[in-house]
Amino acid sequence: MTPRRPSVRWLLVVGSLVAVATGVYAGVHEPAGRPFATLGFSGMLQMKAWLTTAAALLLVVQLLTALWMWGRLPGAGRAPAWAAPVHRTSGAVAFALTLPVALHCMWALGFSSGSPRVLVHGLAACLFYGAYAAKMLGLRLRGLPGWALPVLGGAAGWLFGAWNDYLPKIAVGIVLLPALALGARLTVADVRHRHLGRQARPHVGRRQAHRGRGLGECGQRTAADADEVERAHELGADREPRKVDPVHVPSPQ
Repeated sequence: MTPRRPSVRWLLVVGSLVAVATGVYAGVHEPAGRPFATLGFSGMLQMKAWLTTAAALLLVVQLLTALWMWGRLPGAGRAPAWAAPVHRTSGAVAFALTLPVALHCMWALGFSSGSPRVLVHGLAACLFYGAYAAKMLGLRLRGLPGWALPVLGGAAGWLFGAWNDYLPKIAVGIVLLPALALGARLTVADVRHRHLGRQARPHVGRRQAHRGRGLGECGQRTAADADEVERAHELGADREPRKVDPVHVPSPQ
């Protein structure tokens, strides 16, 4: 019995819970109306701009190294051994850089729906942390479909661009399109592989049965032929040459 593959549904449930919890806290918490900390920058906006820009650059590193490791980076060849550590480190540092920005947004400003732009800003931030949590949890699970991690990673990157008001969202979306395309391609390949596997199983069983039956018949024929040859040899050995009496021809008188 083959082990059951982990379901992506549970990753989406966990990500949704993280997103909802973030939004609920930001909506229930009374906004302080002042910066939480500027971390040595001249102001709140400057801090958010610098940190999110640095996180976006590391996000590009994440995308390139992911495509390289999956063998989808054109002309790059096989990924070296240092690609995986760079991918993990850049992701961890990028996530850490977003935390002061998110903390300031929730603590100082809260969740607001005063305008469509502000509403999209808040929703994108909550969904970003939900997608990130689902992706990180998916890294710890074995047996997920091949499309799961690329799609979750691409979705987290796109949501980060939609959340960050200081980056051109269209450019970030264009940069992240290869990750989403890779996820879609792996999805089609995974579905096709499972479909072909389901179709091949009955044929394999029939082929093995026919092969076993053929071998059995062949074995029976071989045994029968051997018996017949042996019997023919025995009969030939028992037979003695038949003696022919000489014909008496009378001599002429």
